[in-house]
Amino acid sequence: MRLFEGVELGAKGAAINAAVAVGLFSDYHQAVAAMVRPVSECLPEPGCAAQYARIYYIFRRLYQATWDVWDEMAEIAQST
Repeated sequence: MRLFEGVELGAKGAAINAAVAVGLFSDYHQAVAAMVRPVSECLPEPGCAAQYARIYYIFRRLYQATWDVWDEMAEIAQST
């Protein structure tokens, strides 16, 4: 996993999309090269594979458990 410089990286992603959309960059590769700075890399530890698998299993259950909530939020958004 690469770690990148800065905070609010979701906002940076939106800015990259906007920059490509308005033509400041011809494509995403060019925009990312100009706007994103990797600072380090974090590699998984092979000895922790079982723990990673367990955490991922929990993440998947949590993610799936929120689907109904997101459906309800979408219904509210569509009714306003």
